[in-house]
Amino acid sequence: MDWQSLIYGSLSLISGVPMLLFPAQKRNAAVKAWKSRMQEIKAGKPEQFFEELRSLEAYPPYSTDRKWRAVGALLTFGGVVMLVNACYP
Repeated sequence: MDWQSLIYGSLSLISGVPMLLFPAQKRNAAVKAWKSRMQEIKAGKPEQFFEELRSLEAYPPYSTDRKWRAVGALLTFGGVVMLVNACYP
């Protein structure tokens, strides 16, 4: 039994299945955190890393559920492959 594939496959499934089944919840949480952090920085709170504001402006969260669902499907598929590989080498 390959323990590394078992652990990574399980973690991929744990994170991928909710993204696949409930993408709106993940997207809404990301948008809320992004907006909150943008407001904090613009209100004068110091940045946590170099050019954090610029990176937040350049890479906003996904605007549709389709991308979240695609990432969830990819993580789920990868997790299943890893678990099968771990159990049947």
